[in-house]
Amino acid sequence: MTGILTDNLYPNGSIVQIKQAFTATTDTYTSSNTWFNLGGLQVDITPKLSNSKMLISGQLGCVDHDQNSYLVIFRYARYQGNITSVIGVGANVGRVGTTAIRGTASADVNGIVGSTLPQFLDSPGASSQISYFVQANNYNGGDFYYNRDKGNNENFPSSLTVMEIANE
Repeated sequence: MTGILTDNLYPNGSIVQIKQAFTATTDTYTSSNTWFNLGGLQVDITPKLSNSKMLISGQLGCVDHDQNSYLVIFRYARYQGNITSVIGVGANVGRVGTTAIRGTASADVNGIVGSTLPQFLDSPGASSQISYFVQANNYNGGDFYYNRDKGNNENFPSSLTVMEIANE
């Protein structure tokens, strides 16, 4: 029969499944120069195929900061088999991230910035559950506002989407 897919037969490049985390919850982070998970942006996915690739994409609705000059760095990470790995960067050290916001348009009640994180194609090579999440590093310290502006006058949601892509 033509055009019928069985449980384990997907054409190369086809989307096998899609999972998404979406959050409108606001938060204020005060950590300084340490990596932490952004609240609500975690996707748990169990690959249907052991050789699949995972297309990861994220959107931060808005962020703001308490200081006039700041640096907040973002990156994707994967938790698989009791090991956390950074996705899309050359090293798992220091301030290396996938994107960053460096601001001077902030420290007021209207200085919000949205951010689209770059898409990455990950090759986890497993058929057990994988957790993908977004991490941030509030390099300069001070208050970092997530999904809201400093004055809490504007709120925008964030999302993380993971698509399993067949790779046979």
